Amino acid sequence: MIRPLRIRHRYIISCLTIIVPAVAVCGLLMRPERPIMQAHPEAASHHSHASGEKITFSQLKNVSISRVGHSAGIHIVNRGRLTYPDVLLYWTPEEPTDAWGPTSSSLLVGLLPDQGELSYEMGPILTSGGTWVIYSLGHKKLLDHSRNTFSF
Repeated sequence: MIRPLRIRHRYIISCLTIIVPAVAVCGLLMRPERPIMQAHPEAASHHSHASGEKITFSQLKNVSISRVGHSAGIHIVNRGRLTYPDVLLYWTPEEPTDAWGPTSSSLLVGLLPDQGELSYEMGPILTSGGTWVIYSLGHKKLLDHSRNTFSF
């Protein structure tokens, strides 16, 4: 490099060593706050509020669903290991067949826990009746289903 380019290069690098970290710090400070749930909602707070009413499945005997208190919340318990990838729980108003796949009328509740417990607040969308469906997204296969006996 010739001398004028070396001088210009040194000046540009010196400026960048000050500007780049300053812009990065400003960008981090100006990020919007992400909401963080401090406590669980009352309906999904703990399974001790679960009613005695319980739904079980014929194929996946380790999985059960129970209502949470008097709200439209559910509590899912899985006591065994899942051998399928991406196992999801759906509620659907129709009776599923072996070739069932998620439709516009089915409601995705959430991921089925692998050896654990989860609670979901269903809200006013869920009505009595319908069917709970356990579906493997990875295999695109209906794993199990059971009629909904809860009345919300």
